[in-house]
Amino acid sequence: MTRSTSTNFGSPGNSYPMADAGDDPFQKEDIQDLALAVDDHDHSTGRGLAVQRLGTGIVVEGNLANDAVTFDKLADHASIDASRAVGANHIRSDAVITRTILDGAVTATKLGVGAYAGLAFPRVYAGYVVNSQTPVTATLTAVSFTAADIYDTFGGHSPSVNPERITIAESGWYTLFGFAKFAANATGSRELYLRFTRSAVTTYLQVADSRPGVASQPIQISLSAPFELQAADYVELVVYQSSGGGLVLQDAGFGVTAFGS
Repeated sequence: MTRSTSTNFGSPGNSYPMADAGDDPFQKEDIQDLALAVDDHDHSTGRGLAVQRLGTGIVVEGNLANDAVTFDKLADHASIDASRAVGANHIRSDAVITRTILDGAVTATKLGVGAYAGLAFPRVYAGYVVNSQTPVTATLTAVSFTAADIYDTFGGHSPSVNPERITIAESGWYTLFGFAKFAANATGSRELYLRFTRSAVTTYLQVADSRPGVASQPIQISLSAPFELQAADYVELVVYQSSGGGLVLQDAGFGVTAFGS
């Protein structure tokens, strides 16, 4: 092959043999010469081997052997320049698709606490057997929920063991809500409270409601509020009545729903 020289690459005064126009371009020897030229070339701004200095189609996917370009073959500084980083517009369409993600690569365990599928947040709503309790007068009484739970996604309530409690599984923010329906009676008041216990210390939350008794109809009270709770805290719905005797609790409901961590 007849060869000519060119000074298009390298330091001043250096020259490297390149292929003549009539020869087959980019033979093995030419690539070696080009590598030497690039090594000696001035890489200052505006003088590097830029994309626009390579002809269209010179470097294409079909010309690269498998594993020709791998992560460990890139220099440590390959992506230091943020303006030249690999952005979304540099990734071919469909390069990352569902079938390229291995089974088990993304799991709930690998996601942070509080990551849930869709809107399926942890929640409990306990079931109450109607007319099953008769709180005594002038006494704070935790309502016992012994019917099957309406739903319980994290095992927070048991109808048979401490059925008045809902125990929190993970720390975070929860909405607590409940209601109680007292039998008709004109004497005294009817009251409803939320309380929680942490490390054996019981505290009444600053949410309560009170209504006077009515002879002609039952009194129903409801309340709801957000609270930040810790794992292992348990919460209860507490009633109070001052009718002067026992008063049937005709119906009740109690639940919690997580909404943040």
